[in-house]
Amino acid sequence: MTWPQFDLNDAPTPLDVATWVGLGRLVPDDVPMWAAQWLIAGYDGESLAMLAGLGPRDTDEIHELLPSALTDCGVTVPDSETAAARVSFDRLARMYRDGRAGPRWVVDKVCELLENARFADGVRAQPFAQLCQHSAEPDGRSAAELAAAVEQACRDQLDRGRARPRRVRPGPSGIRTWRR
Repeated sequence: MTWPQFDLNDAPTPLDVATWVGLGRLVPDDVPMWAAQWLIAGYDGESLAMLAGLGPRDTDEIHELLPSALTDCGVTVPDSETAAARVSFDRLARMYRDGRAGPRWVVDKVCELLENARFADGVRAQPFAQLCQHSAEPDGRSAAELAAAVEQACRDQLDRGRARPRRVRPGPSGIRTWRR
């Protein structure tokens, strides 16, 4: 008997799942299988292993274990709809930049996320949210103009000034420090 082949790239990342939880869009049925795939991919932790052992109908246990399992993976659920939308928009921008999504699909997904967030001010303030002005059927814009608008929005979304901690070399004491 041959085992079915699966690609670890088919499973969403822990960051994707945390984003869906933050947006209130997670359907828990596949979470235990994803947890098992994350274990295979090298993530580790007691909660993650317990989550991987659950079945799709164990929804209460899935919801109970998921936050700590995501912590095992080094990810936390964004604490606001704005943060979750930011992570989603960043992912869409990277998908477009990497050639894994076309401009029309990106615009449609951005507008879907914005609508699901009920057009919250913090979500609308994200650079990528401006793409929804291109959501209607083409109004005289060429495909090249749409692609240029998406390209610019990707740059704005990914390059906006955000302070991220960066690791620096060990100091005299040998302790690694973090700087903003």
